[in-house]
Amino acid sequence: MKVERFHSHSPFLVGLILAVSISGSLYGYNIGAMGGVLFFVDEEMTLTHLQASLFVSSFLWGIVAVMFFMGHLADWIGRKKTLVLSALTAVISVTAMVLAHGIVQLIIGRLLIGVASGMLTMTVPLYLTETLPASLRGRGTVAFQLFLTLGILVSTIISWCYADSFAWRPIFLFELVPVVLVLLVSLFVPESPRWLVAKHRNEEALHILGRLSLKSTPEKELEAIVKNVAAKKEMRAFRVLFQRRYLFPLGLAIALGILNQFTGINAILQYDSTILYLSGFGGHNSALAGSILITAINFVMTIVAICIVDRFERHRLLQFGLIGVILCLLGCSLVHFFVEAATIRAALMTLFLLGYIVFFAIAPGALIWTLMAELLPSKIRSAGLAFALLLTSIAGASLSGIFLPLQDKIGFSGIFLLFALTSTVYYFATYLMPPTKGLSLEEIEKGIVNSE
Repeated sequence: MKVERFHSHSPFLVGLILAVSISGSLYGYNIGAMGGVLFFVDEEMTLTHLQASLFVSSFLWGIVAVMFFMGHLADWIGRKKTLVLSALTAVISVTAMVLAHGIVQLIIGRLLIGVASGMLTMTVPLYLTETLPASLRGRGTVAFQLFLTLGILVSTIISWCYADSFAWRPIFLFELVPVVLVLLVSLFVPESPRWLVAKHRNEEALHILGRLSLKSTPEKELEAIVKNVAAKKEMRAFRVLFQRRYLFPLGLAIALGILNQFTGINAILQYDSTILYLSGFGGHNSALAGSILITAINFVMTIVAICIVDRFERHRLLQFGLIGVILCLLGCSLVHFFVEAATIRAALMTLFLLGYIVFFAIAPGALIWTLMAELLPSKIRSAGLAFALLLTSIAGASLSGIFLPLQDKIGFSGIFLLFALTSTVYYFATYLMPPTKGLSLEEIEKGIVNSE
């Protein structure tokens, strides 16, 4: 069969990366929107710290809920159909939030949008990792993170625009824009060739590989994938995850995901305006303006990450970013412990939070989706990634849920010190990572899986 080839910079490859990655904006929008929505909903409903924490963390708990079955779902119906299902779920959830008239309805709506975002969080990195050539895999999956940061920035700006009116429903209504885009995109992207091979649809897989392959011929690439699938007889039970030969890559992927959350990133991005406000950053409008600055830097530095991610070995870049993250978190802790003047404290907190975002966006934020998918062998990639993201999401949701009550107990100085300590553990964990730069998934698997 004659297969058409495309150049590495063809519109097809670029369009595929951008089209699928745009789904990250939905996840990001829901993270960033909380900076303003929490202020506005609290003004209308006077929330307790427990209610506020449940409202914020319910999005992440929705992600947790869907991770219980995402691995099986993506393997059963395919990556493409899972994207469609996630978009339809998002439409329902946005409608529920816009029509909500109480905190319970809002929490349920946030749970549902978490379910939709959980589908995307697992499926998109998996899809891009399985579909893109090795030379583009890093940049392709970082593109998902780029749109995620764009969603955070856009939702923060929209929240700031409604700061005077305290209107939170329009903020949720704007969410339909990325939802509709995700739905349209998911209808037209090709299926993952590795999933097609697993379903014995080799002809379709070969056609798609002809449009994606850069160095080797698509026939040779298909042969390698077929051998890889054949060597690992399909077994979908979760017990396969815990076979001795898979324990190291699975454990490493889980550890990196959880430690990434324990840098405090989701809690900081969702509560950044609250942190600035309680640090003495003027009124709500000023705090939201500071939040816009933080999220804008996050977006810009993610663009930088796309330019450099495939030029360095993953674990070296990750170590560089984590050193900066640790120093900035220690700075935030020391500022709240020693500085009493509100104006100076607010200025220093802003600087350290900006530094934290710069280093996080360049390395941990940009790399985590790629690393977790790359480290998992093909036989357990779907179920393993779902399991790893499940535990990662539980860690992130728990951290967001206890953030405000914990702040009451130990203050921001204690919270940021804890984040610095767990980030230090993260740094040392990176020394366990194998090289992955420029290698195919099959080559990475040979180097990380213990022989039976």
